Amino acid sequence: MIDTKREGYPNPDRIRQARVARRVSQAELGEKIGVHRQSISQYEAGTYRPKPEIIELLHEVLNFPVAFFYKENIYEHVSPIFFRRFKTAPQKMQEAIRVRAVWMGEILSYLKEFIDFMPVNIYEIEKKYHEYSLEEIETIASLTRAFWGLGLGPISDMILLLENNGFIVSKFQFGVSELDASSSMYIGPDGLCPMIFLSGGKSAVRSRFDAAHELGHIILHSWVDDEYASLKENYDRLENEANNFAGAFLVPRETIFNEGYALSSISSYISLKKRWGVSIQALIRRVKNIGMIGEPQYHYLNKQISYRGYRKKEPYDDEIRHETPQVLKKAIELLYENKIQNVGVICDNITLPEDEFTMLTGAQLPGNVQAPFIRLLQG
Repeated sequence: MIDTKREGYPNPDRIRQARVARRVSQAELGEKIGVHRQSISQYEAGTYRPKPEIIELLHEVLNFPVAFFYKENIYEHVSPIFFRRFKTAPQKMQEAIRVRAVWMGEILSYLKEFIDFMPVNIYEIEKKYHEYSLEEIETIASLTRAFWGLGLGPISDMILLLENNGFIVSKFQFGVSELDASSSMYIGPDGLCPMIFLSGGKSAVRSRFDAAHELGHIILHSWVDDEYASLKENYDRLENEANNFAGAFLVPRETIFNEGYALSSISSYISLKKRWGVSIQALIRRVKNIGMIGEPQYHYLNKQISYRGYRKKEPYDDEIRHETPQVLKKAIELLYENKIQNVGVICDNITLPEDEFTMLTGAQLPGNVQAPFIRLLQG
């Protein structure tokens, strides 16, 4: 294997990252630049160094800066990436999200040279290496709400809550319907930080639930490694636990018990949806989990959901406001407003294409919600 760390040598990992992000196979990329698939494999393995003219072709075909292919690795994952609806999501899309998680860590490390972000503030529990009971999840969700001082009412903005507690949230079109969200922890120069990626193609309430689901993974499953999560029986259990956490976190048991809704009627769940910002389907599962309805009612209500077409679209889906990540967008706006750097300069410095950078950070997207608190570093 060649010494890829020598100055002027292409980085095999960067070649693979660019290809994976564009969702092309080694064979497809080889055909586009006029080499065999085996050559692409060797470039990515570091067993053969591509000539400068090959790097130029990669730049043209994949639309990545030439400098990107020479950039050293500066970031390392320390936890697996949890994929919501992982088993049906195309492998190419999963790998593209993994690559973008690496880049998000690099973007954040760069911005932290200029911006004072909110510190990570997360409720930590003792690691548990076996199944959580419903009651344990109820308790953990309740303690998490108390830790953040949320009380027992609806959460007005789930994404803002996460960002104000040091989470990095990104929302963009994944390009496939089989993948809803993903999350991971990364290590930077100042420690661990949770990252959540949400699909931009979902309804507002489903996106809120996805965010709470990923929070559940981060709190409940910090001990999980890739090997453990890859087994179907383990994956299914982890997903079920994260779903139960999301329901308990968004809709506290104490409050829903006391609100006195007639939970045998589908119309009651429509009212609950508007109040809590949670889908009808998730609400029905929630009240079943806490014993407010039995199996016969649960099955009846699910039949009603199918009959009314609510599995595809529910009442108020077009009316409930979409929550938008703001912290990275606001950080970049601060740099621009203070005449420090604009998007083009940042992209040049971190050697990412502008389309990838703006997609991950939302830097060019309008925002209409309260901005999280961040400030420029002094000096």
